[in-house]
Amino acid sequence: MNFGQALEALKAGECVKRAIWKGYWFMDSIKGSPLIVAKLRNEEGFAGAQPYQADMLATDWEIVHLPQEAFGPKLDATVYPSEVRSIAVRHDDTYGGAHTYLLQKSAGFENGQTKYVNDYAYLNFVQKDTDGTMKPGILSEQLVLALIDRHQKLNEVFPSAQADKAIAGLQQFLDAQKERVDDRMGRGVMGDLKK
Repeated sequence: MNFGQALEALKAGECVKRAIWKGYWFMDSIKGSPLIVAKLRNEEGFAGAQPYQADMLATDWEIVHLPQEAFGPKLDATVYPSEVRSIAVRHDDTYGGAHTYLLQKSAGFENGQTKYVNDYAYLNFVQKDTDGTMKPGILSEQLVLALIDRHQKLNEVFPSAQADKAIAGLQQFLDAQKERVDDRMGRGVMGDLKK
């Protein structure tokens, strides 16, 4: 990746680094103003990022997946029947953390329990900051549509009344979101950070 692509990745909420670095950069904001922050190597803390000419001309930029420690405490929520807290959220000053999630991967069930592995998936939702800055990501509705598709396909192979109920619940969410969008469009505030 070149420097321009790295900047676009930063704007999209990703963390980036040069292949030769131990630390990484990420986008943050202070009082609504965007800021590129450098996570320094060897746990030395953070500083404002300052690219050198060599960095701007380099083509060894890459996306970095944040370690679990970069996220806040795990949510007080579990996937039945497990008691393992497997979801963490990255805090932000505007929303308190509603856009970047870290999900511990599962290897299915074993002896009646959810089996988790030491690997993680990142989920970045679209985010609009108070200054109007947009960070691209997925929409909640996209995630729910994917879940509906998944469960419809699984239900074709292993039909159950519970799967039908889950699909109906997900469809209810989409219906409510459509009502919300229609309401916001009717009030002329769609796309604005207004209540």
